Amino acid sequence: FCFGVQRAVDLVFSKKNKPNIYILGELLHNPQFIDKLNTYGIKTVSSIDHIPSGTVFIRAHGETQDNIRQAEDKNLKIIDATCPKVKRVHILAQKLEKDNYQVIIFGDKTHPEIIGIASNIKKPIIIDTMSQAQQLSHYKKIALLSQTTNEIEKLKKIADTIKTKADHFKLENTICDATQKRQNSAQTLAKKVDIMIEIGRASC
Repeated sequence: FCFGVQRAVDLVFSKKNKPNIYILGELLHNPQFIDKLNTYGIKTVSSIDHIPSGTVFIRAHGETQDNIRQAEDKNLKIIDATCPKVKRVHILAQKLEKDNYQVIIFGDKTHPEIIGIASNIKKPIIIDTMSQAQQLSHYKKIALLSQTTNEIEKLKKIADTIKTKADHFKLENTICDATQKRQNSAQTLAKKVDIMIEIGRASC
């Protein structure tokens, strides 16, 4: 596990076998792990509506401001296990928008991390392809943020296109260093072997 996920796992397991413990969304994209949580009485739910009372964990991906407010309105105890590196992107997006930048987020618009980041600002633009970057309107100030699990080379290429769309352009490399290290390791290994097999879920 990377630091952020390990932190979330440790926080959740500190509450095992206690009543009314819920996780909003999958803590890990691993059905065996979710089953293990269930044996400890820790339930995974897809909506705040499915939590009658008790404690709700915000997973490492983070959560939308609407869901957090909904949990507060239901008087649920909230334990925020958002990865600090993801939380940093939330804060950075707010600051950049306050400084009058059009914030553009490079990532998968269906991914919970991106949905959570976007919920922190008023007018986010989310892109995940070069064609979308090329079709952007011109803005006085643009700031580019990235999903923490993106590839650095893709971010650089997107940035080269987007910077032509603004009078003032700022790139914030918000890709997690753990992600970059794993990508570098995979590239190094790929040069040494005939075939690589990755075990895991293709989608999040």
